[in-house]
Amino acid sequence: MQPGFPPKPTAIKRLEGNPGKRALPTNEPQPTRAARCPADLSPEVRREWRKLAPILNRMGVLFEPDALALANLCRDIVEERNVSATCAKVGLIIQQKGFFSVNPLFHIQSEVRKRISNALREFGMTPSARSRLQVAPDVRLLKERKAAGGVLDGQWKSKEPDAKSEYGKPN
Repeated sequence: MQPGFPPKPTAIKRLEGNPGKRALPTNEPQPTRAARCPADLSPEVRREWRKLAPILNRMGVLFEPDALALANLCRDIVEERNVSATCAKVGLIIQQKGFFSVNPLFHIQSEVRKRISNALREFGMTPSARSRLQVAPDVRLLKERKAAGGVLDGQWKSKEPDAKSEYGKPN
């Protein structure tokens, strides 16, 4: 592995308009198959998948190779929620052997939040990440995804044109 920052994906460079104006590689694999929700996810994690997958699908950034990354993001979101609930019950400061200290769960919560933030940036789900992207609709891809029923596992599809997702965006 090379030292320094990881290389920026070519797809992101294209969406940003190739600001470096260097030649872009032409032989990178181009995924076309839609991501499917992994079968081994817990019900809580699957609910997070069903919240995020439609958003990423509409953005055109979720494909088959991204399923594991999204599953990990969903696991982290559920873990952060559970750790936050425990911290709220126990408190930030705990007393052990007569001394006060910061609850170790607070450090776990902080690390999980960092992982979530990094994953959200990877998927272009932060304002600064989106500000660098220029997305042109790929009509062929949109037709393929619509025919395949989207990126979901086939169990959750809205039949109402004005249905809202949990985040308030139209489905």
